[in-house]
Amino acid sequence: MKAFWLGRFFFEGPIIHEDVIDFRKYTSILLAKWWLILLLPALGGMAAFFYSAAQGEVYEARATLLVRASSGTFTATASSFRQSDELASTYRRLVMARPFLERVVEAGSVE
Repeated sequence: MKAFWLGRFFFEGPIIHEDVIDFRKYTSILLAKWWLILLLPALGGMAAFFYSAAQGEVYEARATLLVRASSGTFTATASSFRQSDELASTYRRLVMARPFLERVVEAGSVE
């Protein structure tokens, strides 16, 4: 046996250098455990399927609003576009507000 120092540590025992990778050893390990290599992903897939099937449904809706000031005639000026943009921003905040969403849930059968 040979003793050697490595930094602050003292080791006793044989020094083994494994610089060569033995692919036959790793191949035999993989072939011996082929059933485990197939079983674990299959179990994970089944668990993911049953988990997603047990989840509640998620609904998504999209809407496009045409927002315009309530004047009789529309004139394309910078102030009318700014006013329409501010109105659209206000509508966006109102539609996403909790009281409005609670009323939607009460009115329909949305959970």
